[in-house]
Amino acid sequence: MSEISPLAAEWDGVPKNWYSVYQWPRCVAVGHTEEAAGLIEDAFDRIELVTDGLRERFRLPEHRGQVTIAEGTESIVNEKRIVRALYNAKRLPLLGRILDYEAPLRATRDAEHGDVDLISVSRGDCLCLEAKKPGSTESLLKPMLQAYTYARLLWRHRRRFLDEYELDCDRQSKSAAPGAGKVQRWLVGGSLVGASPHGPVLLASSLIGGAAGR
Repeated sequence: MSEISPLAAEWDGVPKNWYSVYQWPRCVAVGHTEEAAGLIEDAFDRIELVTDGLRERFRLPEHRGQVTIAEGTESIVNEKRIVRALYNAKRLPLLGRILDYEAPLRATRDAEHGDVDLISVSRGDCLCLEAKKPGSTESLLKPMLQAYTYARLLWRHRRRFLDEYELDCDRQSKSAAPGAGKVQRWLVGGSLVGASPHGPVLLASSLIGGAAGR
């Protein structure tokens, strides 16, 4: 009988829901990415998507790309400024047309949901993107799993989401949810848009294929 690894033993104690999984310290820290991804993939079908407290509408009319910059902080680069700058650019190579930033998922204060950093449409796919500031020490596994989780949550209200963002989708309403049959893509390949030690890291999870502006 083979001996269980310390990482696998630790994984056994992690609650099997996507929020607990992507916040697991082994997903956050570098050095354990491959083994942690393998454990998550093996348990994929048993990991729960928590939907309690999920909003049904996501677009906020006050989102216009504005940001308040205090005197003396002009040179600071953080995720909040990155996503607004990308939104204000409107359209970028690979990312396509930027639709929104920091789209809220939480309907109630005690819900675990966060915000989707960026939503874009590129080559017929609607993408959920998670951004990390330059020099982030987090493993890429965490934002990859976050983007996947947020895409799954938006999928629950996909028809309303499509209407809010004025998108058409040429796939049937019974299309598989994000990641179905493509576990390896999300956990290892992940649709890595860009990674540079000198620039922001963006990871995308496809929400709905065949999406296009009306």
